[in-house]
Amino acid sequence: MEEVLTVLEVAKLLKVHHDTIYRMLKRGELPAFKVRSDWRFSLVQIEEWMRSRTQAPEDRPATALRSARSRTGFRAGPRP
Repeated sequence: MEEVLTVLEVAKLLKVHHDTIYRMLKRGELPAFKVRSDWRFSLVQIEEWMRSRTQAPEDRPATALRSARSRTGFRAGPRP
């Protein structure tokens, strides 16, 4: 089953304030869905969104996403 994140978890992953996430949601800039009044995010979709905005130098592969995942501990799959 896909990992689902909260606004605060996505803010931590992206290293921004949670108000920034709400502004981005209002503008339709992030893939998300609502559960009643609370926003939720698919980790897979957020990773794809990040990848689509990552610009890697031509001579090196993109490592920003791997680095972000290792620093935050966010990974797809079952929780321990």
